[in-house]
Amino acid sequence: MDKLVNLNQKGQLSDVVEEAQILTKKYPNAFIVWKILGSSAAQIGELDKAIEAYNKCIFLKPDYADAYINLGVAFKAQGKLFETINAYQKFIDNYEYEVSINMFLNMYKSILD
Repeated sequence: MDKLVNLNQKGQLSDVVEEAQILTKKYPNAFIVWKILGSSAAQIGELDKAIEAYNKCIFLKPDYADAYINLGVAFKAQGKLFETINAYQKFIDNYEYEVSINMFLNMYKSILD
């Protein structure tokens, strides 16, 4: 994990993705490694890889709210409106008590932008 942090701090996101993929094979149930893989892949435009990683993260830790939001953002970047709405809706369904009106409006506004 320290190597991932160091690479990320240096802005070497392609290397973060590569290292995270190695770690997912070594620690396939470590949801945080999948989250890092997804975030880094999304930042360098590898959206299919990001979506796969976020889905794995959700599978491993279904109560990890950020993964639903990040999944929606990745789908939005691909222009997949239905999938974007579905990811945001799953977040809202699972975290309704945490969702303020402003957050709700911002999520759906982002779909239209």
